[in-house]
Amino acid sequence: MNKIRRLYSLFSLSIACMCGLLSTLGASTFKTLHVPNADGEVGALQVLRYGPEHENGLLPAVLLFHGGSWQKGGPRQLSPYATEFADAGYVAYSAEYRLLGKNTDSVEDCVADAEAVYQWLVEHAEEEGIDVSRMFVGGASAGGHLALCVFLKLNEVGACRFQGYIGYNPVVTTQSERFESLFEDFGVKYDPIAKLSNSAAPMLILHGSEDPVVPMDSVRSFQRKAEAFGVSCKLEVFDGETHGFFNQNRASAEVRERLEAVALEFLSAHN
Repeated sequence: MNKIRRLYSLFSLSIACMCGLLSTLGASTFKTLHVPNADGEVGALQVLRYGPEHENGLLPAVLLFHGGSWQKGGPRQLSPYATEFADAGYVAYSAEYRLLGKNTDSVEDCVADAEAVYQWLVEHAEEEGIDVSRMFVGGASAGGHLALCVFLKLNEVGACRFQGYIGYNPVVTTQSERFESLFEDFGVKYDPIAKLSNSAAPMLILHGSEDPVVPMDSVRSFQRKAEAFGVSCKLEVFDGETHGFFNQNRASAEVRERLEAVALEFLSAHN
């Protein structure tokens, strides 16, 4: 009898999981876009788009860039988060950019590609069904850095005032020994902390307390400088977590649930 009960419980759990999966799949649509890079090479960049479709007017959007030290990785890294945003009613994009040592030898091209993806979305906003006045940008680690470069530059020049920024253990400053070789030729041109100003929109940073790649001290310095400008910069600290803690193969269900809840709360507050 106990064996039958266990089998029944496993069957019920499987059905529940399948229903949950089908519900998630039905809540948003997915397609792959092929976008030109900053040099105009047609279809060079893969951008993953997660619905919903725009049946009732233009929708808010979230543009994300993956991590990988500017040298590796791909847009599927942030697919779980893009899917969550899509299920909440946002059109979410997870974008590719050229990688150092593969198809570029300068981090300048990485930044330029991030800007190019954003500009493509602006130019195709109507057909994409997105409202660029309700657009957020973000990313993870190196991708979080690229997103900050786009975010701070465009807010400063007034080309577009993003509604907000979300960073998953983002590189908030390039002035460290770890990143010196990549950025020494550019000075502070691509250093987010040096580019902060009072024109920036609200920011959310999700960070592990034990991150050895982007130390917590540097993130707190970034937060303090932002707040000195009167810019909202919420720092959500995950105790005991290290760099890359948000990745699907590492994050516990509890961490994933918290990451989703905090990000969605931020989006809702500033949409």
